[in-house]
Amino acid sequence: MPVFMAGVALGASAALVGRRRRVIAWALPVGAAAVAAASIGVAMAFGVLGGGFWLQWLALGAGILAIAAPVAGLVRVVGPAGIGVVALLFMLVGMPLAGISSPSEYLPSIWGDVGQLLPLGATGTALRSAAFFDGAGAAAAFAVLAGWIVVGYGLLTVPKRSPEPAEAADVVPVAA
Repeated sequence: MPVFMAGVALGASAALVGRRRRVIAWALPVGAAAVAAASIGVAMAFGVLGGGFWLQWLALGAGILAIAAPVAGLVRVVGPAGIGVVALLFMLVGMPLAGISSPSEYLPSIWGDVGQLLPLGATGTALRSAAFFDGAGAAAAFAVLAGWIVVGYGLLTVPKRSPEPAEAADVVPVAA
């Protein structure tokens, strides 16, 4: 849940406040890196996670960015409703299928695989691998996260949605 919430908050705020593609494209990885560093630092200080800092930071940062980029891209393309689309897919579908509390192999046949193709499942696998197995077996999870990041940044290249006629009528020009 914290990875999902951080990713949605970062993506939505970057898209709604940043407005420019360059600002959004820059803010997403910087924000994800900062949140991941703080989270991993706190988790390691309390003994929640073992292993090295950098690989865990990479896993968590990539997971947050893999959620934030599609949120920002969809908000830019369809407006604030994009947040809801990502929330439905990543939280309502992805969270139960993520296999965080138990391995995805314990889920019914295809559903464990579907969960690993979504950011939360891939983040859980990458972070578990980084914390307890020195990164062994995380390549597929990082590839999935990279794919979602590419999808999100691809959505950022789509031209911004044009204002609805009702929205355009509400705009009052300001004299310079």
